[in-house]
Amino acid sequence: MAIKEPAPPLKKLVPEEVFAELKREQQKRRELGQVSWLVVGESGSGKTTLLKTAVRPIFIDSFDPGGTNSIRHELEGDDILVDTQWESPGEDLHAAWEHFRRTFRHRVRSGVFDKIGTYCWDSLSSGAGVLFGWGTKEAEKEPKYDSRTFYGKAQVQLMIHLREVLSLPCDVIVIAHPDNPDKDSSTTRGISGIAPIFIGRQKQPMMLFSEIYYLEKLTPQKD
Repeated sequence: MAIKEPAPPLKKLVPEEVFAELKREQQKRRELGQVSWLVVGESGSGKTTLLKTAVRPIFIDSFDPGGTNSIRHELEGDDILVDTQWESPGEDLHAAWEHFRRTFRHRVRSGVFDKIGTYCWDSLSSGAGVLFGWGTKEAEKEPKYDSRTFYGKAQVQLMIHLREVLSLPCDVIVIAHPDNPDKDSSTTRGISGIAPIFIGRQKQPMMLFSEIYYLEKLTPQKD
């Protein structure tokens, strides 16, 4: 599914411009009545299981190893498709992210998402881990390495991808892990607590989803 189209010229983009475009795309989604959920929770809280309620057919780009185990019986049918190749990105994270982006764009142009009910990115947190590797190598290309260059490139790339995800012609569910799961529930329900691992603590993209859910694991009550 590889394509020959070059990646967008990141040096000509800034986070503020991409974020403004994201806001416009999200407004279009609201007008069309399309779902765009950000689902945050610890492992085992039921994030992936929630997909059983989504509009089918469902397409999942899975970055979490074993992340779809909770719905493995559902995968026996033809209405939930999972691409698990991203669960094992290998050592070259730069190449892995580039391959993911090429594959995603190829599917967009091929009309894959016109034929499904829900697209799921599982998870943004694990995907960001691959993106960190991409950003590091990109920054090393600069004459003088600067951590700000690394974060800037990674932030822009994340928002570019979210812009394309949120402009899909189907419902969208993005799964993420909390960045402070050890805090008490009263704190984790706050906006800072449920914030997933965005690059450089970039929280703005959270506001682009129509709904944000935080899932907690139930603790059995003792008699």
